[in-house]
Amino acid sequence: MILTTMPIFTSTSGEAASTAIFPRPGVAARNDVMAGLAPSREKLGIVDQDHVGASGWSYGGYMTAWLTGHYPGWKAPCRAAR
Repeated sequence: MILTTMPIFTSTSGEAASTAIFPRPGVAARNDVMAGLAPSREKLGIVDQDHVGASGWSYGGYMTAWLTGHYPGWKAPCRAAR
């Protein structure tokens, strides 16, 4: 299964969204990522907790590093940036 999340603070979200995440960018995006992962794992039972990976590019790369540093259990993190 591949789960793709779209953090709420995309470039089209506007100034209010950008201002809301400024003091805590990792936490704000974490809420979006984990909100997608938790139901897939707990309610649907389709996520093997021993094989959860994460990847991201640019800010997604930052988020991949942030998530793997704050939550144990991520496998094969792949992050990149220009």
